Amino acid sequence: MELIILIIIIVLVWRHFKKKRARQETERQNAAAAAAQQAAAQQAAAQQAAAQQAAAQQAAAQQAAAQKREPTPLELTDEQSAEADAFLAQAANLFREGKREESYALAEKFALDDSCPYQAIAQGVCGDYFDVLGDKEQAAQWYIKSAEGGCAQSQSELSGYYQKGTGVPQDTEKAVYWMTKAAEGGDNNAQYALAKRYENGLGVPKDDAKTFYWLGKAANQGQSYAQYEYALYFDGEHKGVPKDDEKRLFWITKAAEGGVVTAQGLLGSMSYLGEGAPQDTEKALFWLQKAADGGDEDAANVLELIHSLGG
Repeated sequence: MELIILIIIIVLVWRHFKKKRARQETERQNAAAAAAQQAAAQQAAAQQAAAQQAAAQQAAAQQAAAQKREPTPLELTDEQSAEADAFLAQAANLFREGKREESYALAEKFALDDSCPYQAIAQGVCGDYFDVLGDKEQAAQWYIKSAEGGCAQSQSELSGYYQKGTGVPQDTEKAVYWMTKAAEGGDNNAQYALAKRYENGLGVPKDDAKTFYWLGKAANQGQSYAQYEYALYFDGEHKGVPKDDEKRLFWITKAAEGGVVTAQGLLGSMSYLGEGAPQDTEKALFWLQKAADGGDEDAANVLELIHSLGG
């Protein structure tokens, strides 16, 4: 009897441990399955994050590429240039007459027409319209379109916007970029401004050679202040530029004729003394008077001295 009871106890104990092992195995399998699911979820999350990062990098690369995209050169035939001039004159007349809405409507029509050869010019006019109204953000958007279309004047305007942070975030690098594009496109004010940047190291390294180069470009395109400063390079005191009295006199005269008061005073003094220019009292008095009328106190003092000497 005791043997039977012992056997029963052994069987019950064996069953208990068997159930316990089965339960532990089930728990282990469940834990393993949960761990596998968690690992799979983490892997999926990592893959999703990687995909999002790759997409963000691609978007950033596309944006950077768009920013680096060179503007389309604006090249017009003589006929197209004449049409553009006629459009500009019409828009300007409407604006002067106080018909601002009509002026803008005319400009917008061509600004939105992708087949218009002078679309970029019209976009620039739209920018000017909003600039005058004081809506700088809207003006900036039009200037960007126009600048990307190759309009040198808008490129110059946009450069100023980026330099001051007007209507767009301030960005010296973009200011220099668009100023350079405008200068290369023939805008004489941009050429002069770029020369001053290289002269003073504003956003670019100082570079006397590039200063001289861009002053010359601007001077040859009629920028009066550039003509005066370009003239001074021929005094024999600038490295790499030989002394040339003839060129110096030529460009000072151009600047004086363009209304640069300092050039007028200098030309008057040169003509009176016969230094760097033929001696000519009548011409000297003419230019000194011009300068004095323009507010040049030194010229006024020289003129007063000459008159006191009976000149």
